[in-house]
Amino acid sequence: MESVTSDMELFAGCTNLVGGKGTTYNSSHIDKAYARIDGGTSAPGYFTEKPYILGDADGDGAIDVNDVTSTINHILSKPTNSFIKEAADVDGDGVIDVNDVQGIIDIALGKRK
Repeated sequence: MESVTSDMELFAGCTNLVGGKGTTYNSSHIDKAYARIDGGTSAPGYFTEKPYILGDADGDGAIDVNDVTSTINHILSKPTNSFIKEAADVDGDGVIDVNDVQGIIDIALGKRK
């Protein structure tokens, strides 16, 4: 946030903001101070940390052939305990299928972000 040059009213009027740990919009906090991941009452913020990386179906922090294998295993009804459905659903349609496998491959090869 250091690159922000004018932050005095960054969140002005953003009344629907709710951070990941429940911090709600407060008209007294509209500058960049709340432009962070919500840490609850000890470190309030308006942002929510994404609990997974899109394409990282096995949750190991890397997008690689293991994610492809994990997703194929899920499709074949052989899921592992570490399988993260939301991360594997690359196309966001709510269904894990061959399109998601291709999406994971594309991410791993740098063809898609």
